Amino acid sequence: LKKPCNDELSLAPLLFISFITEELLSFFSAKTILNSPFHTLFEFNGIHAVSGNPGSGKTTILRRWRQDKALKDSPVIVHDLSEFGLDAELLADEDSPPTPGCLKNRVAALHGCHAREKLHISVANVLQEISKLDPEPDLVLCESTGAALPWPLICALTQDKRFYIRHFIVTVDALNLH
Repeated sequence: LKKPCNDELSLAPLLFISFITEELLSFFSAKTILNSPFHTLFEFNGIHAVSGNPGSGKTTILRRWRQDKALKDSPVIVHDLSEFGLDAELLADEDSPPTPGCLKNRVAALHGCHAREKLHISVANVLQEISKLDPEPDLVLCESTGAALPWPLICALTQDKRFYIRHFIVTVDALNLH
């Protein structure tokens, strides 16, 4: 696939989810991600991105993954075109609300201007902060906004050669699929 920033992009397998059930959430467990082939062969971090229409279950999947011990300390990047960053707040610890445009307690809230005009700069800063975490995370979780195409975020996420898109999961709300 070609992305708009003129670099080649090899997306990991695309997975379409018809609707979120307990069985599907169990299928997408931390063990599935961490035991995937080639997970440990790379010297850089794989990004596991979730995209889909609003209300299709992106934040639900990430909240479930963050409850798993294996993924609890994985950093999360939340791309949200709104001015409020509600999804980042839902994924952050209750006692530590996220700060727009930077990584705070392993949650990066990219909303407002950080999701639009400053997207590339903000993502570069967040990826730099993630690379300095100790211990270095095995993977990075990411939620793409459901209100726009994911290409600008994919371009921003792949600008740092220490990171690559490992999985790109697309959720679909089957009840409202037309």
